Amino acid sequence: MSKSNDFDLFCLENLTGQVIKLGVGRGARTLMPNPGGTIATVSYSHKAIGFMRHHDVQIIGNQKVIIHGVPLDEATPILVNRIVWKELERQGRPNTYMVDKGESAIRSPHGRILAYTRLLCTEYVSPEECAERQRKRVAAQTFSQV
Repeated sequence: MSKSNDFDLFCLENLTGQVIKLGVGRGARTLMPNPGGTIATVSYSHKAIGFMRHHDVQIIGNQKVIIHGVPLDEATPILVNRIVWKELERQGRPNTYMVDKGESAIRSPHGRILAYTRLLCTEYVSPEECAERQRKRVAAQTFSQV
């Protein structure tokens, strides 16, 4: 990110269904899963796109992506798993985070992740800018219906 966007981790809504520990030492925070039990997921509708006759194998393609459990309010920062994050990034949803499981993660001697020290973000957008984008979308939809 090109600018510093400090925010309190308590405003980050954990939609992974897992307990996530961010940071180490005094600054460490544990993010509990959403208390309502909401978990962000992706489901696909499939369509047959081919067939391998020699092997008797049908080839299926993902036709439509449906994302479940994500708030409509784009100003709400959310923490999701990698699959959901990729889809939301593709759709342009800002303020969507996932943990970085790479070299920055703190691991036990057996390789188990103990804590994360870095988050990946699709795009940070302030709540004010999110509201402005929403107004423009509504105006464009209203104009196209006229």
